[in-house]
Amino acid sequence: MPQFRAIVILGDTIYLDEISGRFCNNAVPFIHWLRAQPRCKSVRVFKMEDFKHELALNVLFSKPINDPTLILYHGHGGRRSWQVNDVSTILYWTLMEWLKQIHAPLLIINDCCHAGALIDAVKQTGFSRGKIGIIAACPADREVRPGLQGKILTAWRSKKPYDPMPQHYRGSILDCFYVVVSGIQRPNGNGSKEDTETIRWGARLDHYFF
Repeated sequence: MPQFRAIVILGDTIYLDEISGRFCNNAVPFIHWLRAQPRCKSVRVFKMEDFKHELALNVLFSKPINDPTLILYHGHGGRRSWQVNDVSTILYWTLMEWLKQIHAPLLIINDCCHAGALIDAVKQTGFSRGKIGIIAACPADREVRPGLQGKILTAWRSKKPYDPMPQHYRGSILDCFYVVVSGIQRPNGNGSKEDTETIRWGARLDHYFF
């Protein structure tokens, strides 16, 4: 498998090495695990203000990226954007225009409220569904439940893709969009009890990162 890159954006207004900030604290185990992976080429961790500054200066995506890339966002989210203090900071459609510089498989973990809204922006920007995958903490019309990163990390440590679907629904989801709402999972119109509201959309790209 090829080497990969990881970008982590935190909604706290502090740096990672400070001891306070709930988004930072929640993401530390995932960041440490990424940094310990032999195939991980780099892990760049940003607070929101710094990430936005990098975009404005055209530094982060100034050249095409040809390595598989993982992006983890953990912070506040709205119906159209990532947010800080209820103010839109980076609009999803703007973010996706920048991410067109990634010419390799791209997996986005959107761990925030209304996380599923990112999917609409992806559809509008013309990404190939075979090259992008999204794991969203909740549908666009819902607030987040905690624990998504821990569940993904548990699966990846076992060399398995994160799968919110029960065993009897497991299969290819490349052309399938499924949502878990109010504890009821409905892949392609069928229902099954499940304790999460996670959405997966696009390609299953987990294997690039464990």
